[in-house]
Amino acid sequence: MTREHAETYDIILIDAFSQWGPADVNHDKPFILNCQSLLNNQGIIGFSLWNRKEDQFHTIHRRMCSLFNENLLSLSLGKRDSNVVLFGFKNDYPLKNIRAAEMRAARLLLDWGINFPNYMKLIQIQNLSLLKNIKKHFSVTL
Repeated sequence: MTREHAETYDIILIDAFSQWGPADVNHDKPFILNCQSLLNNQGIIGFSLWNRKEDQFHTIHRRMCSLFNENLLSLSLGKRDSNVVLFGFKNDYPLKNIRAAEMRAARLLLDWGINFPNYMKLIQIQNLSLLKNIKKHFSVTL
């Protein structure tokens, strides 16, 4: 990605794979920093990855945590050898009110037929300790 316009984005989704697995750009620091620069203040980057050992998921996850100043949530769609989505936030987590996010997820289910409420539950379960920490800092309603 290169900056050709002055506009910023709400969300950037990166689903880059080669025939061998996730593409190297998924954890390339200059690429990620450039993507971050294209986000607005409430922007989110979604990275589609695999949690296979040979794809170095844990190394990539640690690097992403560092690049996003720990403003990162994950959604694993299986225990092993499956898809994992990392959500990197440009600034602090926008999920200060989980209930409002759940209501929006329910609306998206009605509008698009995609089970966003289930994904919200999985994100909460898989990131419980992190979300509790957010609650302390922002008076989050869980």
